[in-house]
Amino acid sequence: MEHLRISVLGVLEVVDGEHIFTPGAARLRQTLAMLAISPGKVVHTEAIAGELWPDARPRRPITTIQTYVYELRNALDRRFGHNAGDMVKTESSGYRLRIAAQRVDAVRFLDLVERGDALLGEHRRWHPRSAPGAALSGAQAAADLLREALKLWRGSPFVGTPTGPRLSQHALLLERSWIRGTERRIRADLLLGRHRELIGELQALTVDHPLNETFHVQLMVALYRSGRRGDALRVYDRIRQALDDEGLEPAQRLRAVHYRILGPDSSDRTLGGLGV
Repeated sequence: MEHLRISVLGVLEVVDGEHIFTPGAARLRQTLAMLAISPGKVVHTEAIAGELWPDARPRRPITTIQTYVYELRNALDRRFGHNAGDMVKTESSGYRLRIAAQRVDAVRFLDLVERGDALLGEHRRWHPRSAPGAALSGAQAAADLLREALKLWRGSPFVGTPTGPRLSQHALLLERSWIRGTERRIRADLLLGRHRELIGELQALTVDHPLNETFHVQLMVALYRSGRRGDALRVYDRIRQALDDEGLEPAQRLRAVHYRILGPDSSDRTLGGLGV
């Protein structure tokens, strides 16, 4: 069991080296997903029932859940042997997945994003008299952690698995963390002077997320630092129009970057002092 990993970012999979298994029955996938988002912790039977049947429950929900767990254990044993089904342990009030938290991709993903974000936050608190290169070293460490997190992202969470209220809520948390992790990784890369190589990625991100002001600000900064002032201003015009169509106003940071690019002192291509 110590070799097994569980992936919920994309299609739900149980992985042991080159061997990959996805439960065939939708309810088994949903039950396993509920246990996987809280590895090592007891997931109460009531919580599982609320996820599986948010509207109308069967006559004997506890018995039905017991059947799902039995079938899930048997499926794991058949696929991996070595009593792999024992990873699903029965507790007095529910079930517990006996697996290290870091062997579930979503848990590791959230941990890496949080750690990278924290490192990048520390970057703002470094004193100017700190040792030379300390700020860049912190930005590089943050970029490395966030890049490692984003490599785990194989697609939207729980693809092909039914999602009730609990899994839907967790999927939203993961998707928002992906956005946050991507924004912060790009910020770290901008701090490291990688503006030219970021332009293509940011152009795609602004198409996929037309109302995300952070991606647009970052694209404006990357273009401006690359000597493409006119293109940076056109990005602002595009996001301003998109926001206007939704009845929204540009945020202060977006307006500030636009002002700095448009202003009389446009010779400073670093746009220093503006958080991106």
